[in-house]
Amino acid sequence: ALASLNSMKSELLSEALELGMASSYSQVKSTALEILPESGIAEDVAVPLFQDVLRRGTTDNKQAAFAALGSMTGAEAQKVLDFYLGNLRKGRVAPEIQLDLIEAVEKQNNPQLMEKLQAYQDSKDASNPIAANSEALYGGNPERGGRVFYTHEGAQCVRCHSIFELGGNAGPGLMGVGARLSREKLLESMIAPSAAYAAGYEVVNLKLKDGTSVAGYLQTENSQSLSIKVGEEITQVAKTDIESRTSIPSSMPPMGSILTKRELRDLVAALASLQLES
Repeated sequence: ALASLNSMKSELLSEALELGMASSYSQVKSTALEILPESGIAEDVAVPLFQDVLRRGTTDNKQAAFAALGSMTGAEAQKVLDFYLGNLRKGRVAPEIQLDLIEAVEKQNNPQLMEKLQAYQDSKDASNPIAANSEALYGGNPERGGRVFYTHEGAQCVRCHSIFELGGNAGPGLMGVGARLSREKLLESMIAPSAAYAAGYEVVNLKLKDGTSVAGYLQTENSQSLSIKVGEEITQVAKTDIESRTSIPSSMPPMGSILTKRELRDLVAALASLQLES
């Protein structure tokens, strides 16, 4: 109803937004927050409303408040973003809203704010892909993440992975993955897929001392031998027979170059929600 009144430019919109902001239903309040910047309400009236939400609102409301602030270019909005950007650099912003703050600053594209944001980004360990993408760990929407998994044309997750037996089998099934892997490991598997392998999906190439080679999927390994699946056959190779061993990089492309950080965040949330094996 709020969205419809907004698209109609209804004279009742101001009253409806006031009701929406007072709603105890988070999604209604978030929608009101998203509409406020384009509703014509004066910025000096809107910004204090956003500040109150950022202090006391739900995570969804705070995310919507930052999205709204990103659309405002006045000094008051920039002052609020500057304050939270300073807190971000001090580690005082909740993980669930860090990405929303960063996106709001980027949308404003204010030179002073962008300089401070760049200093924050430069302070991260560039060699650590998790640190570089830490804002994608928390605050995502599992429903949107499910849509990324099933319908994103670039990522095409469903072609190689399955949930509830729907999807491909070139990669490991994902039922229960949220119980098996931390959010950090889930994110790592997306942005650095060759950093670690699910059991049975690491492809190794073994050069043996007798001059022959064995390449296939590593099934099990102990101190004495490796079990390699070559085609449909399982081959046992003693470690004393191996001259060299190479892991073949994962065929999965790094998702950081395909998905936005917001899409990564939603996908992490969707996978983390998969707690049951069946």
